[in-house]
Amino acid sequence: GMEAEPSTIDACAARGKQLLQEGSTEPAIACLCKALELTVAEHGPMSPSCAYAYYAYADALLQKAQAESNPFGDAVQKLEEEGEGEEDDDEEDVDATDEVLVGGKAHKLAAVAAAMCGSAPPCAGSDAPCVGRGVGPSAGGGPSDLNAPAVAEGADGEEADGMERDDLQAAWECFEIARLLFEKRGDDPKARRRVADCLLGLADIRMENEDFVGAVTEYAAALAIFEQVLEAHDRTLSHTHYQLGIAHQLNGRAPDAAAEFEKAAAVLRLRVAALGADEERAAEVRELRELVHEIEEKIAAEAEPSGIVPVQAGPAGPIDGVAAADAAAGAAAA
Repeated sequence: GMEAEPSTIDACAARGKQLLQEGSTEPAIACLCKALELTVAEHGPMSPSCAYAYYAYADALLQKAQAESNPFGDAVQKLEEEGEGEEDDDEEDVDATDEVLVGGKAHKLAAVAAAMCGSAPPCAGSDAPCVGRGVGPSAGGGPSDLNAPAVAEGADGEEADGMERDDLQAAWECFEIARLLFEKRGDDPKARRRVADCLLGLADIRMENEDFVGAVTEYAAALAIFEQVLEAHDRTLSHTHYQLGIAHQLNGRAPDAAAEFEKAAAVLRLRVAALGADEERAAEVRELRELVHEIEEKIAAEAEPSGIVPVQAGPAGPIDGVAAADAAAGAAAA
């Protein structure tokens, strides 16, 4: 990274990120896949320099799967919109001796990911399918044999279902590799933060797969790191507390869920206080207050003995409420 001239890798990665923000998920996935493929070709599949490329690609695949299982859009992300630059994917000079990873599992993962990316379309605006979509580690496109979690089968749309399974499988593998590679960077706070981002992604995949017990473990692991490396009013903290609350709730642990929802609200209140009277942030403050209000209502509803409020599985829920309402209003207006 430090060249003034953006390389093809940087151009692909930047384009992918931009497309993702614009909601063009498939073309974004194609670009991020291409960026990953080029990065792996340049540095080798298990180089820590590839960590962010694996992460960005996995995150895009997860967002696509979430959008498909939650048609109102994954507005939970609203909680996290920090506007933080994620450009810390600079290649670091990592000692060659550090390239060997513990055990063979990671190399196997990397081989799978590299093979899956082999059929990536050019990084254009095309919406040609990319990795994971039936492009397995073998030339014949066999399914991956890794021990990623099984994806819950839906009754309808078997083909779309298989596609989503492949996306989640590929996302799982790439988050897992990214986590291992970020961990190799040691105690650097940026790298620690990325490890937690990977754990958050893995937890979200467990939610999609309805493995709520596993999700609790991964959200808690992500939180433990976020609490060390993020400011107390960071929306990512709030988002993670909230997700952990949903996972507890779906495990039938209402008191634990209520405690996490309360922590999510507390982070948002801190953020309102931190933003204060900054005129430029007035819209965010309004949005934060609405979110706090929704979470407080949710906690109150949960506390009612009779108030068994059905909750949506997966990373949806009241934090989406604002955006879901907007989407519904938009649809009505259309």
